[in-house]
Amino acid sequence: MYLDPAGLRSFLVSCRTAFPAAELVADHFHPRIALSGLHPIVRATGARFRSGARGGRGLAAAAPGWEKVSDHRVMERISLGHRAAGGLFRLLALGAPAYSVARLRAAPPAGRAVSPSRAASAGPAAPGRGAG
Repeated sequence: MYLDPAGLRSFLVSCRTAFPAAELVADHFHPRIALSGLHPIVRATGARFRSGARGGRGLAAAAPGWEKVSDHRVMERISLGHRAAGGLFRLLALGAPAYSVARLRAAPPAGRAVSPSRAASAGPAAPGRGAG
């Protein structure tokens, strides 16, 4: 989120080139939050969020050769009351969904299957995706 869209693409392409079998875990904000000066972290630190993604699929789509493995909401492990308050703030102030962490995997080149050992190490398939 600190990189502009071109910088994000360049970073992802460089990672994919240097590490063809890479997995990446990255936090990301929805674009509306990322580009907004309303977010408390932006105001408190003076940071500039320059890009965002609509979930892991959006992050994977920022550069060729990546696929989403999973998405995890950052607030999923805190109390229900705190999640509700945070969700209400986001909807009222920003109209955007939760801050998330995405797990991406370097996609195998077209026409090439993933080795069984790599598939096993990747863990369960993402929701809505079948194995194989």
